[in-house]
Amino acid sequence: MKMRGGSTMEGMCKGLVLHYLQRRTVEDAVRVGREAGLPEELLRSLPGMMFEATSAASAVHLGERTRAEVLDALVERGAPKEDAGVLVDLALEFIRVIAVDGDERPMPTSEEPWFVYHG
Repeated sequence: MKMRGGSTMEGMCKGLVLHYLQRRTVEDAVRVGREAGLPEELLRSLPGMMFEATSAASAVHLGERTRAEVLDALVERGAPKEDAGVLVDLALEFIRVIAVDGDERPMPTSEEPWFVYHG
């Protein structure tokens, strides 16, 4: 799915991961998306789903939980297992890429809104 500005669904998901890792909120993501005229259907689901996936992937990355444990927890909260797996894997891979140099490397920042992320 391509959105305005050439953003893909994967790019928007990665943009949301970065958004949350920078301690921004779901409400922030929805507000910015609404101001930019993104479809309400997208704003009702994607920011919240990616917040959950980012939290789950962070727990896996830090060794606090396994992938299976976080997927079970997401399914218990109503997420379809296959969809949850795809989003957690995307978030986990992105977290691993930006954390490749450990704590020596600063968190990437972006002045662009989450839905135009191209990184």
